[in-house]
Order: sequence, then C-alpha cells, then structure tokens
Amino acid sequence: MSADFDVVAGDDTAFDLAMAAAGFVDDEKALHGQGGWYHPGHPQFAVEQVSGGYFDGRADKARCLKLTVRDDAAIVLPAIEDMIADRLGQHEVAGSDMSMLEQARALYALAEGLDLAYLYRRIVEESGNPAHLGLSEG
Repeated sequence: MSADFDVVAGDDTAFDLAMAAAGFVDDEKALHGQGGWYHPGHPQFAVEQVSGGYFDGRADKARCLKLTVRDDAAIVLPAIEDMIADRLGQHEVAGSDMSMLEQARALYALAEGLDLAYLYRRIVEESGNPAHLGLSEG
C-alpha cells in the first residue's frame, strides 16, 4: 500500500501551521521522496497536501463522509466509489504495478451499498477499466 495520506486543504499556511502544532515534521522529500509531512511517532506514514479540485472536479462532494474523531474535530473522507475509481485510474498509469488494482479490489470487496452507476462513471472518468471489478455498463 502507498502508506501516504493525501489531504486537500484550502489554505497552505493554515495547513502547515496545523500540522506543525500537531507534532508533524516537514518531510522535505528526504524520508518519503515526495515532500509533505510525517509524525515522528509513525515515520512510515506520510501526509501529502495535494492541490487542484476535488478529483479534478469530477467527483460529487455531497457523497463525502464526515467522520467525527474527537469532540468537534472531524475529517472528511471521499466516497468509497471515488477511492475505488482513483485506484483503478492509478493502476492504468502504473502499468505492471498491481498494488493499485489490489487496493481497488479490496475497497470494492469491503464496501456496502455501492452506487454502481456512479462507480462505473467515475472509473471511466479516471481512465480506469471497470472490467477489473467485473462491472459492465448498464
């Protein structure tokens, strides 16, 4: 698995300040090879701030899941369909690297109540292959 967390934040400075206040260290590409942040207590995981629109503006933000983790603190997670589609699209880019396909298949197997029409559309939009999950149009 990729062992990194992608975060979309609207304010770079606020994000950097929040990460530092929570004890994260600026990675500067030294440890994980891509920049971002890591926590000294868990250096095997990286947090990377990604830019651009949410899934390049193709995903439905209303499908996100808001997960309250403590008091009023919450994180917002993408819809499982969007994560599956992203992994299949990454698999097409990665070629012989099967880890992205394995991730997509694992998410698909674990998911409940998938919107298959939305999933199919999102896979195609991400340039993935729905047949990898046994899905066909319709």
